[in-house]
Amino acid sequence: MEVDGSGDVPAYLHRGCELRIRSEFIRLKPSALRNTSCSGVSARRQTRSDSSHPDRLRSALPKSAGPTHFRSVVTHKFWYETGNYRFFLILSVQKFILEKLRRDREPMRKPRIAIILDENTTTGGTRYETAKGYFRGVGKAGGLPFGIPYLPEVVDIVVNEFDGLASVGGRFAYPDDWYISGEISKAPQSERLEVERAIVEGFLERDKPILGICAGMQMLACLNGCRLTPDLRAFYPTANEHDKRDHLHAVEIVPESRLAKIIGKTRIEVNTFHREAIAQLSPAVLASAYADDGIVEAIEVISNSFAIGLQWHQELFVDADHPGNALFHGLVDAAS
Repeated sequence: MEVDGSGDVPAYLHRGCELRIRSEFIRLKPSALRNTSCSGVSARRQTRSDSSHPDRLRSALPKSAGPTHFRSVVTHKFWYETGNYRFFLILSVQKFILEKLRRDREPMRKPRIAIILDENTTTGGTRYETAKGYFRGVGKAGGLPFGIPYLPEVVDIVVNEFDGLASVGGRFAYPDDWYISGEISKAPQSERLEVERAIVEGFLERDKPILGICAGMQMLACLNGCRLTPDLRAFYPTANEHDKRDHLHAVEIVPESRLAKIIGKTRIEVNTFHREAIAQLSPAVLASAYADDGIVEAIEVISNSFAIGLQWHQELFVDADHPGNALFHGLVDAAS
């Protein structure tokens, strides 16, 4: 943003500020302003402070305000004033800012969490099949879960209108270049891949919270430069059993990782049934938990505020007293 005139620009990006639109006041949060494109911005220094300017920020949106109301004012001239500065702005306010303003007026709104549905790939892929634990975990944490089908036309809606994402387990083939050299997936193809990939990429670009479980962790990892092995027992001959339902093993959580801070422990017992595993890490990803045999059991995308992947199936612990259930709360809190 360019500013004409002398003097320093006040640090309005570091606190909420007030914009007057005609005779109404709207409070924009710093995160909204950082994503607002501005043109025709000018500043001039005043010789006195405006005593009529409120000491505290106010928000007096009309009760009838909604998307139509906002669209009607986005091209009008706004003015912004604080202390000895007055700014005249012509703002091109992005759609998601207007939606955020509308949502901020809704009392106690539950975060909407998109849950990618799984399917019966081993028997033809004719049905969606997703464990109820994903939905119960999100619901118990205070979120509102929605199952997302594999329809390309829902991608933009999910990316723009949902607050968080749970990328769930499943068995389907990833692209060949997501595997280490010379290896390819042994799983069946699925239309899930392209839809889920587009949604996850959209959430990563917008820094919206993501919790990836099993295949969801692997999706997060590969989109950030990691590579997989399709058969962990062949790649790691000394590895322990990792593909057996009802089998538990310990994982060591890296201290000071986001995972450790959310769970509050550095060692827990988890279930394990996966054939594929991360074989190569990228600098964009932190391995935040390991099994005793060295297999990566959890990751975090370093550049995102909440993009955590688990190799185990936390949804199967949702009705138990398990420390990992705090991750559902972490997802919902990050989406709030």
